[in-house]
Amino acid sequence: MKADQKTREYSRYIEITEEAGKTLLGEKLPSAFDLGDGEFYEWISYIVKGVKMKIVYNYISNVTQYYLEDINA
Repeated sequence: MKADQKTREYSRYIEITEEAGKTLLGEKLPSAFDLGDGEFYEWISYIVKGVKMKIVYNYISNVTQYYLEDINA
């Protein structure tokens, strides 16, 4: 994927808090529909309550970030 395509892909998502992400996911994780990794991160995508959710884990900073697809983007 080219850099400009990747930028457009991520610009469709908004970051949410860890608490909101975990609440939406619930205790039983849904089946992942997409996953991947880069040099310093890995990500997993889910469909949660009809909306795409992406979870990104950064190896260097040891931080997990939660994103929801912005349906208006």
